[in-house]
Amino acid sequence: MADVTKGHVILSPSSGSGDTQLTLKAVSANVGNREIVKSIFTVKAAGVSPDKTITANLAAAPEFITLEQASTGVTVPATAGKVTITGISNSPKLEFEVGAGDIVEEDLGDKQFTADGSITATNGVAITGDPGADHKYEFSIEINYVLNDTVGTRTQVFTIQGSSESVKQTLTITQNAGAARLEVSPAEITVPQDGSAVNVQVTTNTTFTVS
Repeated sequence: MADVTKGHVILSPSSGSGDTQLTLKAVSANVGNREIVKSIFTVKAAGVSPDKTITANLAAAPEFITLEQASTGVTVPATAGKVTITGISNSPKLEFEVGAGDIVEEDLGDKQFTADGSITATNGVAITGDPGADHKYEFSIEINYVLNDTVGTRTQVFTIQGSSESVKQTLTITQNAGAARLEVSPAEITVPQDGSAVNVQVTTNTTFTVS
């Protein structure tokens, strides 16, 4: 028999004759609504007035944040560029920050990100419409990173927090090592007879030897 769906709740069957048990369940597991969501079903029978209603209260889920790359971290090349960090949450606001390090230098204070597909939200500010009250939502933020001009890999921790310290996730950003470089200037120089010193400048991002 057919079902009827209201909000995030499915009721079945949608019709019957005589004493009948109705079954209600969430449209899918883990809807993620942070607040109780009410769905009202109306039951009508021939010759009976008024109609009867059933109010289904979908239980609230705890506030959460999941970063999709948290388990593996994010690896970026040595060249400067952008990386997109994505996740799922039901938080009323999201606050992003980076720890000590030299990969991400931009100020994330008023950085904008996308939530629930089309909402443009701002770091640390309540998300318009509070979609997480009704359902979990996807989010993404684009982070700029700078050139790694060293010959070693480097790391920096990215943190996202919800409405409290207890709702927090982190991931590690790893940047590949840059290419080694070596320059001398000038490449040819005259050394005086009188014993005075002259200088050649070595410019490098690694160790060197002279032979």
